[in-house]
Amino acid sequence: MFEISSVILAGGKSKRFGKNKAFLKIGGKILIDQIVEKTGRLSNEIIIVTNILKKFYYLHKKFDYLNVKLTKDIIESKGSLGGIYTGLYIAKNKSILVVACDMPFLNIPLIKHIISYSQDYDVIIPKINNFFEPLHAIYSKKCLKPIKKLIDENNLKIIDFFKDVDVKFIDKNEIEKFDPDFLSIFNINTLEDLKIANEITKEINV
Repeated sequence: MFEISSVILAGGKSKRFGKNKAFLKIGGKILIDQIVEKTGRLSNEIIIVTNILKKFYYLHKKFDYLNVKLTKDIIESKGSLGGIYTGLYIAKNKSILVVACDMPFLNIPLIKHIISYSQDYDVIIPKINNFFEPLHAIYSKKCLKPIKKLIDENNLKIIDFFKDVDVKFIDKNEIEKFDPDFLSIFNINTLEDLKIANEITKEINV
């Protein structure tokens, strides 16, 4: 267990699925339940940022052994950047792990490795072939001010505040040591992705 808060961005209804992706089932298990269980192995506080709080109330009872908090965005309609800001603002710890609610294959050893840099950097983020993974990353409270500045400017591009903080990039080779298939950053955007995720789960559980 680390002194770090996990922030799960769970938004609202997905246009493609007609409901919040957090409640999709992968391998017969509700996705948000799987993510809460995994992040609960790492964090002493779990914050779910969502605009449909009531849907998530059952998590308090199901995971009564974990410190699960539910919150709406402090500043509405600011996308993932607003969710990160909300998580950082509320978190009791100085750093947060941010993940999306549609990532079924979070890799605990990889995340532990990423967390190991959190004493020395304000942002620790995977970077694969020049693509960043901002919803599988660590952010410190030092990011609050530059994030708020972007929000005030209505600039919601997460990487645009990186110039104002100390950033550690986790490159492809480093990730590959823990997750050779890069499943940890696989997220579900389409019905085809959902089908693939279920097929992968079957293979893993064989």
